[in-house]
Amino acid sequence: MFKKIQKTLQKFVDQEKNTDYLEYKKIEKKWKSEIDKKIQKNAKIIDFTEGELFIKVKKTTWKNELVFIKEELKKNFQAKTTQLKKL
Repeated sequence: MFKKIQKTLQKFVDQEKNTDYLEYKKIEKKWKSEIDKKIQKNAKIIDFTEGELFIKVKKTTWKNELVFIKEELKKNFQAKTTQLKKL
Protein backbone atom coordinates (compact mmCIF):
# COMPACT_ATOMS: atom_id res chain seq x y z
CA MET A 1 0.00 0.00 0.00
CA PHE A 2 2.69 2.51 0.97
CA LYS A 3 4.80 1.71 -2.08
CA LYS A 4 1.99 2.82 -4.37
CA ILE A 5 1.59 6.08 -2.46
CA GLN A 6 5.34 6.66 -2.59
CA LYS A 7 5.39 6.12 -6.37
CA THR A 8 2.48 8.49 -6.82
CA LEU A 9 4.14 11.16 -4.70
CA GLN A 10 7.39 10.69 -6.59
CA LYS A 11 5.58 11.40 -9.88
CA PHE A 12 4.40 14.74 -8.48
CA VAL A 13 7.90 15.62 -7.28
CA ASP A 14 9.40 14.71 -10.67
CA GLN A 15 6.75 16.81 -12.40
CA GLU A 16 7.71 19.87 -10.35
CA LYS A 17 11.30 19.57 -11.59
CA ASN A 18 10.23 19.33 -15.24
CA THR A 19 10.78 22.70 -16.95
CA ASP A 20 8.02 22.04 -19.50
CA TYR A 21 5.54 21.47 -16.68
CA LEU A 22 6.62 24.64 -14.91
CA GLU A 23 6.30 26.60 -18.13
CA TYR A 24 2.87 25.05 -18.74
CA LYS A 25 1.69 26.25 -15.33
CA LYS A 26 2.93 29.79 -16.02
CA ILE A 27 1.25 29.88 -19.42
CA GLU A 28 -1.96 28.51 -17.96
CA LYS A 29 -1.96 31.20 -15.28
CA LYS A 30 -1.28 33.94 -17.82
CA TRP A 31 -3.95 32.50 -20.14
CA LYS A 32 -6.56 32.82 -17.39
CA SER A 33 -5.61 36.37 -16.51
CA GLU A 34 -4.93 37.96 -19.91
CA ILE A 35 -7.02 36.15 -22.51
CA ASP A 36 -10.59 37.20 -23.22
CA LYS A 37 -13.22 35.16 -21.34
CA LYS A 38 -15.02 34.29 -24.57
CA ILE A 39 -11.87 32.68 -25.95
CA GLN A 40 -11.21 30.91 -22.64
CA LYS A 41 -14.70 29.46 -22.76
CA ASN A 42 -14.11 27.93 -26.19
CA ALA A 43 -10.39 27.13 -26.14
CA LYS A 44 -8.39 25.34 -23.46
CA ILE A 45 -4.66 24.79 -23.06
CA ILE A 46 -4.05 21.07 -22.78
CA ASP A 47 -0.27 20.68 -23.01
CA PHE A 48 3.09 22.39 -23.41
CA THR A 49 5.90 20.11 -24.54
CA GLU A 50 9.30 21.03 -25.97
CA GLY A 51 8.23 24.58 -26.77
CA GLU A 52 4.94 23.63 -28.44
CA LEU A 53 1.64 24.75 -26.99
CA PHE A 54 -1.38 22.53 -27.60
CA ILE A 55 -4.83 24.10 -27.43
CA LYS A 56 -8.12 22.24 -27.64
CA VAL A 57 -11.10 24.10 -29.12
CA LYS A 58 -14.80 23.32 -29.06
CA LYS A 59 -15.48 24.01 -32.75
CA THR A 60 -13.40 24.39 -35.87
CA THR A 61 -14.50 28.00 -36.14
CA TRP A 62 -12.54 28.71 -32.96
CA LYS A 63 -9.53 26.98 -34.46
CA ASN A 64 -9.69 29.44 -37.35
CA GLU A 65 -10.12 32.34 -34.94
CA LEU A 66 -6.98 31.30 -33.03
CA VAL A 67 -5.05 31.01 -36.29
CA PHE A 68 -5.84 34.67 -36.97
CA ILE A 69 -4.54 35.79 -33.55
CA LYS A 70 -1.68 33.27 -33.46
CA GLU A 71 1.09 35.86 -33.82
CA GLU A 72 -0.39 38.00 -31.07
CA LEU A 73 -0.56 34.99 -28.76
CA LYS A 74 3.04 34.11 -29.55
CA LYS A 75 4.20 37.60 -28.63
CA ASN A 76 2.31 37.50 -25.33
CA PHE A 77 3.63 34.11 -24.26
CA GLN A 78 7.05 33.95 -25.91
CA ALA A 79 8.87 36.50 -23.74
CA LYS A 80 8.68 34.32 -20.64
CA THR A 81 9.62 31.15 -22.54
CA THR A 82 12.86 32.54 -23.94
CA GLN A 83 13.88 33.87 -20.55
CA LEU A 84 13.46 30.44 -18.97
CA LYS A 85 15.45 28.67 -21.67
CA LYS A 86 18.39 31.04 -21.14
CA LEU A 87 18.56 30.17 -17.45
